[in-house]
Amino acid sequence: MSSQSIPQTIPRVTPAIIQKIREAIGHFSFTSGTCKVPSEFCKLYYCESADSVQAKSLNTANATEGQLASLISVCEAASFGRGTETVLDESYRKALKLDLSQFSTPFDLASTPILRRIQQDLVDIDTTLRRNIRTGPYKLNIHDKGAFFKPRKDTPRAENMFGSLVIVFPTPHEGGDQSWTFDAAQALSNSTPTEPELAFVAFYSDVTHEVLPVTSGARITLTFNLYFEDSTSESALPVIPTVTDQFLTIKGAMTELLAEPRIVDGSIDTICFGLSHSYPVKRDKEPGYDVRELSQFLKGSDSLLFRVCEGLGLSPSLKVFHTGHRGSV
Repeated sequence: MSSQSIPQTIPRVTPAIIQKIREAIGHFSFTSGTCKVPSEFCKLYYCESADSVQAKSLNTANATEGQLASLISVCEAASFGRGTETVLDESYRKALKLDLSQFSTPFDLASTPILRRIQQDLVDIDTTLRRNIRTGPYKLNIHDKGAFFKPRKDTPRAENMFGSLVIVFPTPHEGGDQSWTFDAAQALSNSTPTEPELAFVAFYSDVTHEVLPVTSGARITLTFNLYFEDSTSESALPVIPTVTDQFLTIKGAMTELLAEPRIVDGSIDTICFGLSHSYPVKRDKEPGYDVRELSQFLKGSDSLLFRVCEGLGLSPSLKVFHTGHRGSV
């Protein structure tokens, strides 16, 4: 709901309702798991340089120490994005990488259940909007003993990029956990050379995350960028209809909230919710979203709450809140 008036205080009986909404939307930062794959999906082919005519290969499901050492020998130190700059700083990130021009893999993401999981947990979390997603392979990273990546947020590669997907191959290693209780090494403990498994974690771009130090072995990951895609695009993934418990819980709580006497009689005509996620907004010559179009790119709990309001016949809108400090939003 929108109004030009300043919002008044919500009645005392509503904190329990607000808490119910908070609990329902509080789990939309990432999704993770494992999946069984054919052994050939674990293969990697790589070259010493982009100009090389001969390639080497290994299967991460049963790679030897010598094969891993050969792969590591052709890698370069991994940089990272800091604002608009690309930075190489091993005190902040110590890892290795291969660019797309130097490796290939028969791993077929579309034939696994991973995309369906992302669609369900991070994209189609409400019942009134269906958005297609597209993936783009980004980079192969190797974290050997002592490698790490301190807490950071990913740098979006495009306006419609909403997150990242990290595939963890089944090479033996210890450490290298993602900071939000995702232990890939433990998750892959049941993987075998004949029945391999891959671990995965997908998360929004504005989620702070880190890779804890690897204490032994080598952690090999393949990263994909995740994009919202126009429904007419041929590369878009098929829409998967879902009805979530979170949507129904929030809808019920909002219905209770709208029944409050001071809202019914018009004493309170505006309800404001702060966004949980960050979004680039167009300002001066900086790239970003126009606030008027941002609603179609909302993530996680922000999208869920916005669509619930629409489903209840309200007229939600997005506003930029300016603080008292010059230039801050």
